[in-house]
Amino acid sequence: MERFNSEEEAFEWLEDNGYSEKPGWREFAKALVGITTDDRLVYSYERIVECLMETDNMSDEDARDYVDYNVVGALNPHIEESRIIIHEI
Repeated sequence: MERFNSEEEAFEWLEDNGYSEKPGWREFAKALVGITTDDRLVYSYERIVECLMETDNMSDEDARDYVDYNVVGALNPHIEESRIIIHEI
């Protein structure tokens, strides 16, 4: 699985692979781990937490609380363009 080191690297990959028009979370670009067969962006929960800890200096617990409430809690799976968040195993 590819791991992006910067948001520029992630968005460059999206552009190079024909996904430049996909709406994405710029602040969580490094957490992008895939694209579904119906072209929805897939993000890693753990990597989103890492992004928040790195950019906003949050503790692990605060970052997880933020993701649970503000990111996962805001997703609407009934919207065609909805993003997907997974837990990596």
